Amino acid sequence: MKRRAGQILILSVVAVVATIVASWPSLLSFLVQEGLQAARRAGTNLSWNGLTTGISSVGFDSLSVWIPGPRVKGTFTIPVSIELQRPSVTLNPSSLLSLSPSVTYTTQLYGGTLFGDAQRINGLVQVTGNVENVEIGKHPQLSSLGVRGGVSNGAFNGIEITQRGVEGGEFFMRVRGLEPPTIQAAKTILRTDNFGTLDIDAEGAISPSKVDLANIRVSSIFGSVVGRLTVSEHLSPSPSYNGSWEVSLSETGGAAVGPWLQLLPNAGLDTTTTSFLITASSVSCATARSSGTILRLGGGCVKLIFTKR
Repeated sequence: MKRRAGQILILSVVAVVATIVASWPSLLSFLVQEGLQAARRAGTNLSWNGLTTGISSVGFDSLSVWIPGPRVKGTFTIPVSIELQRPSVTLNPSSLLSLSPSVTYTTQLYGGTLFGDAQRINGLVQVTGNVENVEIGKHPQLSSLGVRGGVSNGAFNGIEITQRGVEGGEFFMRVRGLEPPTIQAAKTILRTDNFGTLDIDAEGAISPSKVDLANIRVSSIFGSVVGRLTVSEHLSPSPSYNGSWEVSLSETGGAAVGPWLQLLPNAGLDTTTTSFLITASSVSCATARSSGTILRLGGGCVKLIFTKR
């Protein structure tokens, strides 16, 4: 009798486990959709199509999310869409044993791919990834403005995401053949219809107190710009900026930009200048001197100083 009862118990457990395993993808689909709906109710503008689930994976035909973009005036920002094609996330089952669940992810993005892994450690999410052949000009909003090309490759490592924002990690990015939109005012000022394309290289590190772009390089038919930029207190409403860039003008750049250099206040530049240094630092808008070149950036001001090389 006891033996039969034991067999019945084992069979019951097996039946329950089999039922859970068989129904788990449907349950996971329900949980994912509930999570997405909760994100919508919290104010996140997103949409999705073709949700599919497996024992340890979730995928979509497409997933779109709108994020705050550049600030235009005051608190008004232009939202920017991110459209992911065939994104998928797969759980690493062994990571559950260490109580630090990790997943791998992959998605098609504007003609290229984005893939990597993410792990939750001590209350924060740490993300590592690679960007391969993502074309900036295929972004619908940027394309409508006239942006073309811009094939991007890069990687980011140990990006730490907390409730405050991104507080750690390293990254590098390389963009080739980026064609900026044609602006009539720029054509008039620079007296050219040919702006060519831009090649951009950047690498940096993020900490809770600053973003340090230690190496920035931009090159075009007009010349090159090489330098660095540090954004301190980047998670605060009023970050501060400090940077320097060495500008080297090509023959084309000298002909287009040279006539305007002498108009820069207190710069000491003239039409023959082909190399100069730009330094930038945050200053109080209330005390900024009109004799310098002042840029309003976000809620503060940045003073630019030009020095002939």
